[in-house]
Amino acid sequence: MKQQILEASDGQNYRVTVEYDSTSGIPADAELQVSELNEKSPFFTEYVEKTAETLGKDAESFAFAHAFDIKLVDPESGEKYQPNKDVKVSIELLTEDLTENDELAVVHFKGDVNGETEKPRNLLKLLRK
Repeated sequence: MKQQILEASDGQNYRVTVEYDSTSGIPADAELQVSELNEKSPFFTEYVEKTAETLGKDAESFAFAHAFDIKLVDPESGEKYQPNKDVKVSIELLTEDLTENDELAVVHFKGDVNGETEKPRNLLKLLRK
């Protein structure tokens, strides 16, 4: 398991945790690197628009949107590892309770903004269980 705490451009702190086992093909010494893509980042608008499309929403209806680049890399060479099976990724907002929002969803992009997206999950329902 690897964790990193990131202060995002909105001043909020996020804990990103990636859990995997030896069958994932990721070495134990892999380094977790998390960075925020913000409005000044290349392709941020495209990520938000593709997220809206995946959710069947209009991007203008979003109260906010965050994009994070989450990767596991070789600490010496910087080579990115791709797991050969699913890993568990958790993003926890440490400084604010979001359970009051009407809807909270996460979309995973495989690769870049042009990559396939995984079916989103409504996190608010998960939080209320």
